[in-house]
Amino acid sequence: MTIKAKAALTLWLTTGALGLTAQESQSTVVAPTAPGPPKTVAMSEGTCAAVAEGDIVTFAWNPAFDNAGGVAGLHDLTLMFLRADQDRIDLRQEHGLKLQARPLRALGIPGADTPVTPLPNGYYQLRFRVHASHIAPGDYHLAAAFAEPEVRADYTGSAPQMTNSPARSSFCLSVSPSPRTRGGQQGL
Repeated sequence: MTIKAKAALTLWLTTGALGLTAQESQSTVVAPTAPGPPKTVAMSEGTCAAVAEGDIVTFAWNPAFDNAGGVAGLHDLTLMFLRADQDRIDLRQEHGLKLQARPLRALGIPGADTPVTPLPNGYYQLRFRVHASHIAPGDYHLAAAFAEPEVRADYTGSAPQMTNSPARSSFCLSVSPSPRTRGGQQGL
């Protein structure tokens, strides 16, 4: 194929296949949207952080467990977000956004990275992966939080309960459609 033929083919592939004329192709740049890597977003009170499928949400929280003497760590923290027009009583995942920070070691995967890191003064740094392909884009507000402590083996008192729920504060995530690839196909 000659250089001129290659140039014509390239021009057709970049313009004709998109329905553009040669004149339009010179003034219009059309680039396919390739899925980008997930971004890490810090969730903070009073803001509505923008997230998409596959992103990582970070969050520092002190659940302030009662009977704290029996707590060895945080086993799981689940956050449930709902749109303003959704019923706050119905917290099923298919009706909202569920973020769960559960250490993979709890699932029997030795040496696995953990989304829960203890910090000083009872705080934990939490990492959540966003799974939002099943919900409509929009703003989702924290409606409920569930914490499960790791209880010391020698502890015999009442089960520790979270007394400082983040659901009492104003946390929000703005979910946008995502062109990220899932399973080799484009997914929202």
